[in-house]
Order: sequence, then structure tokens, then C-alpha cells
Amino acid sequence: MKKILITLLLVIASSNICFAQGLLDNVLDAAQAINYGVPPSAILRDSAYDYAQQQINNTQQNTQNQNNYYQPAQYQNQQYQTNTQYQAPQANPYQNVIINDGSSQDYTPAQNPYVQNVQSYDGNFVIKPFGAFTYYDGLMDVINKLRAMQGITEIYLAYDGYPHPKTVNLKNIPSEKLSSVINAYLLKETANIDSQTFIDKEGKTRYYNYGLAKIEAKTVMIENTPFDITIRLLVNDVMSVHAPNKVFKDTKGRFYPLYITEISLHSNSYLTNSNWQKINLACKNKFATLLNNVSEVEKNYYANNETDWQVHDKDSNKFSFAYDEYNHKCELSYSSDNYKKYLNEFNEEHLKKIESQKYKSVPNSKI
Repeated sequence: MKKILITLLLVIASSNICFAQGLLDNVLDAAQAINYGVPPSAILRDSAYDYAQQQINNTQQNTQNQNNYYQPAQYQNQQYQTNTQYQAPQANPYQNVIINDGSSQDYTPAQNPYVQNVQSYDGNFVIKPFGAFTYYDGLMDVINKLRAMQGITEIYLAYDGYPHPKTVNLKNIPSEKLSSVINAYLLKETANIDSQTFIDKEGKTRYYNYGLAKIEAKTVMIENTPFDITIRLLVNDVMSVHAPNKVFKDTKGRFYPLYITEISLHSNSYLTNSNWQKINLACKNKFATLLNNVSEVEKNYYANNETDWQVHDKDSNKFSFAYDEYNHKCELSYSSDNYKKYLNEFNEEHLKKIESQKYKSVPNSKI
């Protein structure tokens, strides 16, 4: 009788899994009655029973795998894990910039607690730049943060773009000589550049050099793949008013108000062919909140174009991923114009204040 029941169970389980587990329970109850109340665990726990249970488990697993296989390719929360810690960001990311009041230009700056990956209560995710960098970092901030990074063995500064030569390897320069080395390089590269003027906080005219800078460094390992870093900086004279101690000043008294506008990590290693999918998934996990909330059109595009995608937050900070299979090239890019926009607004208020002080002693006339 026992063998007949087990055989019956196998037939039914293979044809209709929905009722298999319930039928197994009924068989156990029937077996207990047939054996005069002896527990089924003492009677049916033989090879035939174990085989029947294994068949049910296998059928359930196969059905689950088929269901998962036909799920649409979308950026779902269960696929790309999100950070569940919620913090409300400050209203203005630049109003509390921590300034070092020391005279040394080669300090390692304190970190602003605002600049981190946060998700506000209303679900607006903020994209921060790579590593410990912030978009209001000055020239020396960037160099010192690179010098402090593990794995970095080479750092070069190029001012005003091609064809200007680069500095020597700044990683190997002793800390006490770093400022003077950069000072000598900038004086040489800007010798034929006309200085521009700006009005400082006290209303005095100061001079700054207009231009752009690029800092290149190597190497950063991401998913066992070597990447080089390129950091592009732009000049905005208002930074010399807003955060003067974050601005490099040469021995002639000219300012270099450089701030980060883009950080890119790029690799031409043959290892990208093996590891790009891991890197891609790590990026999608990091920005899952944004990917899970894009439009349906964008979801369909990203689902069909795994090798080239980008996201932006409510403040238009951007991140992009790109992989070129034929050139075994992978690139991650972070960019933002927010600090530039903030400085423009800050400058308008700054000039209003200066003009108000200028005419403060002049009485108003009646119309």
C-alpha cells in the first residue's frame, strides 16, 4: 500500500505541482492511519519517500527559474540594490564650505559633510563625484587628495591645455616643496597670458589668470581593472571671493580660481573585456534609485543598450558609463555645472553689496 501511494504521488506531482505538497500531506496522514497511528516519519522515511520529495523540489525550482527567465529586463530594486539610509540634504551645498584659514597652500582640506551620496525623504538622489572629491575643490585640494589615494603613483598637472607641457610627477614631490614646484610651473606657463581683474570682499581690485587645467593620475583599480583618472578644472574669478583660501596664489600675487567640472576614469586595459560587466553592475547598483525612476522610454533604451548609459539627478549632476568592445575601452564620468551656477549667483549678491557700500553715505533725494 505504501509503494502504491508513493507512486501515485510522483505521477500527480509531475503533472500538477500546485497540488503536490498538499497531496504529500494527505499521503502521510493516510499512511499514519494504515499503520495504526504510528508516526509517518517512522514508516515512510525510506528511499522511495525521499525520492518523491526530491522530485517535488526539483519541479518547483524549475518552474521558478522559468518564471524568472521571462521577467522583463528593467532596473528593478531587487536587481540593483539601493542605499536605504535616508538623509535630508542642506538647502545649499556650497554655503557651508569649510575653509582652512592657515597660510599653507598644501594642506589637506576638511571634508564638507553635505557632499556624499544621500537620498532625501522625497526620493531625490544626489550624485557625488568620484572618491573623496567635491565639485568645489580647488587646485591644491585635488592634488593632495590624489596624493593621499592608495594605488596612485603618478600625478601630472597641465595648465591651459594642449600643447602646454605637464609638470613633473607631483606624487614624488615632498610635501614641503609641492607649492613651490607648482608655483614655478604656473609662472612659466602663464608668462604670456594677460591677467584679469576681480573685486575682492573688501572691494579691492585683484588679479587672476584665466584658463583651464587638467590633472592626470594613475592608477585606480575598479573590479580588478586598472583605470587612469583625468580631472578637468575651470576658472571662475568669483571663487577667489567665495573661497579665497581654496584658490592657489602665485608669488606675483595672481590667483588661480580653479574648481572641478569633470572627473573621468578611463581604461584601455585588455582586462576590461573580462570585467566590464562587473563594473557596469556596480555602477547600476550605486545609481539604482535614479535608474529605477527614469521614464519608460529610457528604461527600454538602457535595457537594450547596456554599454552606453547616463543618469542625472534633480540638480543636473551627471554620471555616465561607456564601454567600447572593439577598443577594449571603459570610461566612467562624473560632471556638474552646479558650483559655477552658484558662483554666478554669489557674484551678483557680492557686487550688489559692494555697490550699496559705495553709495551708503549718499542720502536719497525726494522725487
